[in-house]
Amino acid sequence: MDSTVPLKAASGVREENKAVVIIADHCPAGLLHSSLVAHSPFVGAQTHELSCLAADPVISCKDDAFQVSPGRVSEAVMEASKTSAAQTLENNLTNLVKRNSELENQMAKLIQICQQVEVNTAMHEAKLVEECDELVEIIRQRKQVIAVKIKESKVMKLRKLAQQIANCRQCLERSSALITQAENSLKENDHARFLQTARNVAERVAMATASSQVLIPDVNLNEAFDNFALDFSREKKILEGLDYLTAPNPPSIRDELCTASHDTITVHWTSEDEFSVTSYELQYTIYTGQTNFISLYNSVDSWMIVPNIKQNHYTVHGLQSGTRYIFFVKAINQAGSRNSEPARLKTNSE
Repeated sequence: MDSTVPLKAASGVREENKAVVIIADHCPAGLLHSSLVAHSPFVGAQTHELSCLAADPVISCKDDAFQVSPGRVSEAVMEASKTSAAQTLENNLTNLVKRNSELENQMAKLIQICQQVEVNTAMHEAKLVEECDELVEIIRQRKQVIAVKIKESKVMKLRKLAQQIANCRQCLERSSALITQAENSLKENDHARFLQTARNVAERVAMATASSQVLIPDVNLNEAFDNFALDFSREKKILEGLDYLTAPNPPSIRDELCTASHDTITVHWTSEDEFSVTSYELQYTIYTGQTNFISLYNSVDSWMIVPNIKQNHYTVHGLQSGTRYIFFVKAINQAGSRNSEPARLKTNSE
């Protein structure tokens, strides 16, 4: 049974711009197909029909009242709800598929990084074994060289000592013979023979005494290796400090220490990893006001490069007066390099 409701009291019916728009409250927004009916003003016998997703009339307006067919409205609302739910589900499904694709790509990148970590680790482990084997081989060779030097020094020192012992023995034998002869002379009772023998023995003893003072060698205590030492404390500290090398931390340009003239700028910088840095590289170009330093840095053609700087300062010559420049400092070692933050420095005006 159709129900009739006064048009003025109908919920969701509004009159604007001389047109009547009928929106059913129980239909999802945007799914109730509305018809704008030109109205000027209501005419008694005139009927305006609006359809909700159907060609047949569902809501009719007649003589300032409209009629609703509940069965047809319910069926249209269900169809509209189904269409809305399907569209929402399809949108969500599209977003979920897109998100899954992004996750799969992210996971593939992570797996690739894991594989690269495995490869790099194996490479570094092999390099560690190779480097340590080289260190052990160097130590073995140095040990052999030092051992040979010790043996050679031992042979030379023992040879000198043996010669000194032979000289001492020879002097001792001669002195012992003279002592025996002198003692025998002292036992002579014949005065004439004693005087003749004693005079001869006395001269020989005097000569032997004088010569023995020259021939007796001075004993050199250094020949006993007392002044020899093996001190590897410095090398041990170096070995204890062995570690894998990483790229140095970015240096820092010290603006307050930098100076300028009309055609030069002296750039000063500091580095936390000064001892691991093998060299610095200074890069500079004219500052054009560009704030995107990454884009500016990537334009390699516009940069001047000063490589292989060993100290932590450098003076750039031949610059334009009264001009602002951008400077980067790169710290370099065998593991890689890192750039400082940019510094803007200006030459003096002439």
